Amino acid sequence: MSLYTIENLQKNQNIQNLLHFLSNEAKDCQLHIIEDQMHKLLLSFGKDLLNQFLAQKGTGKKEFIKTLNNEIIPFHSIKSRNYLSIFGDIVIKRAYFWKSGVKGISPLDAELNLPIRIHSYLLDKWVQQRITEEPYQEAINSVGNLFHLKITKQISQKITVESSQDVENFYKGKSIFPNEGSDIIIQADCKGIIMVPRERPETKLNEEFTRRAKGVSKIGTKKDSVVTADYTINPSKRTPKNVLDGLMSINSNKKMKKKNTDIEKKKKPINKQIVATMEGKEKSFLMLLDRVKARDLTERKPIFILIDGAVSLEKGLMKELCKRNWQSRVKGCCLDIVHATEYLWDVSTALYGETNPERVSWVRLALSKFLNSKVKEVIKEIHNKIESYKLTKFQIKRLKRSVTYFENHKHMMDYKKYLNEGYPIASGVIEGACNTLVKDRTERSGMQWTKKGADAVISLRSVQCNKDWENYWDYYVQSCAERNYGTMAA
Repeated sequence: MSLYTIENLQKNQNIQNLLHFLSNEAKDCQLHIIEDQMHKLLLSFGKDLLNQFLAQKGTGKKEFIKTLNNEIIPFHSIKSRNYLSIFGDIVIKRAYFWKSGVKGISPLDAELNLPIRIHSYLLDKWVQQRITEEPYQEAINSVGNLFHLKITKQISQKITVESSQDVENFYKGKSIFPNEGSDIIIQADCKGIIMVPRERPETKLNEEFTRRAKGVSKIGTKKDSVVTADYTINPSKRTPKNVLDGLMSINSNKKMKKKNTDIEKKKKPINKQIVATMEGKEKSFLMLLDRVKARDLTERKPIFILIDGAVSLEKGLMKELCKRNWQSRVKGCCLDIVHATEYLWDVSTALYGETNPERVSWVRLALSKFLNSKVKEVIKEIHNKIESYKLTKFQIKRLKRSVTYFENHKHMMDYKKYLNEGYPIASGVIEGACNTLVKDRTERSGMQWTKKGADAVISLRSVQCNKDWENYWDYYVQSCAERNYGTMAA
């Protein structure tokens, strides 16, 4: 006879308690108090139903089982294991089969796809999703308080590491994208994460930086996470003037503003994916181009690279592209125009100071030349100023730093061509990803990380930011089933 008949359910003690509460004590309670009491009783009722299901399922006891290799393993004993469901702690009893020289088996574990740890996959799914958004203890408290559960931080941290292990393979196989664009854009950047003292890198204090250092006060405490992005676009041609007006923020014409807005809408990334890892640039670029391959199985779409001035990013990406013989697909490797503009402002400030109107005029003229692919003219002009102006050593140092930056990257600054071909020239996507994906989660007050812990959290946060959480968790649970029970007898 089924345990789930109306008669049996009505006899359940928790249902009786709930009906009694609603008929008596609830009459004098405020509505939110009634909700709270109902919630507690319904959780207890859910636990009863789950226990009843397991009782009806049975232990799977039989005289023996036969493995896939036709080896007979006799019944040994009934073993119990704890299981923390969203309804509370449950004890599951399963038949255990064993003989000397053979690993013991509980077939019911595979049938129910029980996790190796006591947490249910559903509980972990909700806890880990919160961990991608907020500190461990806050996440644990959020879910624990909702379901009246005691969830330990230590176990949750271990599960974070374990549940992040399939992120790479998930994206390597993700090949269905709606309404894809014709061209693929790839971006990469680095974002430092503060390490615990024992894992902090050795730092050369006199090291020269190729670009303006962010968070200089924390040099020596951080290790880089590498953030990559891939998305597609349908190229839309723009003019240097469109971009110049936007960068200088001086356009007051409403019609022109609307036109610029429409252009940006056309350039909006399609099916953007962002992923961060602590495994270094080489590994990150491998993962990035694996994602590119998954989204373009024909391996024919043009690829456009958009990065800042870090030489290691350009060399690393090109090295991985060459390994795959994709260099012919690369339509350009562009230096982020915003970074280039920062150095122009440095030059103008060194020459004219912060308040002189000529400062803005000079930047606008120089930036216009950049956008028209006349970088060499700007470089020559700065050299002339260094030689002909009466400048202080400090001014000369700042000008030389900027002009060296432009000379080193002029091969990546053919902006007129990039705009004419409809490609983006500002790396807002990856800059935003560094903040949203890494900084917003890892740089809260007092946070310090191990490499393993940081890598796990930002990997799972990538999934959350990409809105892939539900699909990823299904993939992860199925992968666990294959790892844990792939060879177990039916």
